[in-house]
Parts: sequence; C-alpha cells; structure tokens
Amino acid sequence: MGDLAALRAFLSGCGTRGTSLAAQLDARVDHGLIITDDGGLFSYGRGDYGELGHGDRHSSYRRARRVALAHRVADAKVGQFFSAALTDTGDVYTWGQGFFGKLGHGDEYPDEDVDEAGGECCL
Repeated sequence: MGDLAALRAFLSGCGTRGTSLAAQLDARVDHGLIITDDGGLFSYGRGDYGELGHGDRHSSYRRARRVALAHRVADAKVGQFFSAALTDTGDVYTWGQGFFGKLGHGDEYPDEDVDEAGGECCL
C-alpha cells in the first residue's frame, strides 16, 4: 500500500478527525477508494463521470472526500470511470459512468449519486 503515514495525512482534514485509520485501498490510474477501519468510505482522483460518488462531477486530487453511505462499507472496488461498494448489510452500491449497463441500474447514463445496484450484481 505504500507509506501508511502519507495515507493518514491524505485523509486528515477529510472528516475523519484523526480517529479512523485506512484499512483498505483500491485504486486505478484515475481514481481510488479508501475504506477506513470504522467502515467509512473515501474517494479521490478524477470525477468526470461521477465515479467519486459525491453527487457531482468534480475531481478531488488534493484530498479524499467521504462518500455518503448509510451503512459501514465491507469492500469497495474501482473500475474504468465507475465505483462499487459492498456494505456490511450485503447491499451493493454503484456510481459513475454506466455504459453497457455496468452500474446495474438498468440504463447506460452516468450517475453521480450513490445508488443501490439492481438485479444480479457481484463484486
């Protein structure tokens, strides 16, 4: 994962108040997701297709921002221009570019908001 101290510094000031530690990281060249030890989810990088899950299409290169989910995150993965999260309740949420139905929402439109995937989905 690299330097844990640098990752903690990256998370500082992002709403973690220094109480959460990075427990898991999944990243591509353009964006990444960080799960904290308390089940919080943060994203950073390119956000052109809403792949960061902040309800907009803004990029966030200088610091990670919290993704608003009602439940603790157990696992999270990034794909090309989209992201997915599995909560501790077993729900799967997806957001970002939906080409070829890859978000599982029944359409191909970009989605900046974090929505529960429909149908059969797996990470």
